[in-house]
Amino acid sequence: MTRYLIRRVLQAIPVLLFISVIVYGLIIISPVDPLAIYEENPDITPEDMAMLEYRLGLRQPAFLNFRGSSGTIKAAKVELYNKPGPSQGIEPTKTGELSSGTKVALVDSRKNDLGNWVKVLHVGERVTGWTHRENLTISVNPFDSRYFKWLFAVVQGDFGRSNVERRPALEMILERFPATFYLMAVSFVGQLLIAIPIGIISAVKQYSLFDHFFTIVAYAGRSIPIFWFGLILIIAFHSSLDWPSWVGENWAGKPLFPGSGMYDVRLERELGSTPLWDYLHHLILPVAMLSVFGAASYIRYMRASMLEVIHQDYIRTARAKGLKERAVLYGHALKNAAIPVVTIVAMDLPILFGGALFTETIFSWPGMGKLFFRSAQRVDYAVLMGIVMINATLIVAFNLIADVVYAFLDPRVRYE
Repeated sequence: MTRYLIRRVLQAIPVLLFISVIVYGLIIISPVDPLAIYEENPDITPEDMAMLEYRLGLRQPAFLNFRGSSGTIKAAKVELYNKPGPSQGIEPTKTGELSSGTKVALVDSRKNDLGNWVKVLHVGERVTGWTHRENLTISVNPFDSRYFKWLFAVVQGDFGRSNVERRPALEMILERFPATFYLMAVSFVGQLLIAIPIGIISAVKQYSLFDHFFTIVAYAGRSIPIFWFGLILIIAFHSSLDWPSWVGENWAGKPLFPGSGMYDVRLERELGSTPLWDYLHHLILPVAMLSVFGAASYIRYMRASMLEVIHQDYIRTARAKGLKERAVLYGHALKNAAIPVVTIVAMDLPILFGGALFTETIFSWPGMGKLFFRSAQRVDYAVLMGIVMINATLIVAFNLIADVVYAFLDPRVRYE
């Protein structure tokens, strides 16, 4: 078993590297420029923009850097301009000058009819501008690129800083983790408590009214768009239905269930803290949305797996020995029927940590799913990559855990 675990961990490394390359490439080719929000701001100077480009590395090559990221002025004196040559009949404006031997950072490059241009930044004096590439001695390091800087930092536990909030990405993710885990753990337990008994009963009472009804419900649950179902829950139980007058004047006329948020801010201000019942009250609609959607899948898997097992010879032998039906089903059939379901559960467990994108967005739940959505809108590279890679690592880890659980559930499985 130990040798098998080591081999699987070593196999996971190239898988995670491949995932990181693909995801990073998809984020890079996004047409949204994170610095576009600053371009129309009159308070942002060209020097400020150059510093942002330098610190965020947004103009660096994505994967391999053969154009260089730093250099030294080799001419006696180099004049810098606000753009690489004239455009639309307007001559470039001089922005500064640098003397021989000055070390600068390359924040951008461009090629036109007038030659190869580079945008340089002298960090200490905050002098920036465009000049010909020939005016510099440039040192080239192929791995001095956005992806490899990110990768080397991640290996050291640093997921980078948000280019929107200027905070460590890992800190932002960990702040949202408790809310996500709270929501997803309750939903996940609810899904299993609903799906496993229904799946077992449907298999035992195959083709009964109970079986037909929940088979239709399961297919409907998987067919209905989850965001549409969430909106229906909000319209029905938050916008349309109110508490009746007999519950008391403190509740009468208020929405039946909250439609957004994790707790009532006003109640927290009045009491000084949020009571447990308020958390549970806000939890009802998002948990109902996730439980119905998730249980629909598990019902089908549990029913199909149980149907296959209860017709095996060893089940008939157990019945012939005089065992009670409950002992046959839960002592013999369920353990083996659970093996395929373990695979599905192991694939879904990382969602506990990754959050539910649609649910958290619709119900304004302050979790990782909503953070991912906001980061995608703002093209916040560090946060996006952090969430994706944490989820990818968890998927690989839980698949490994599923293999170990197989050996426990099925004596025939051995990894020696």
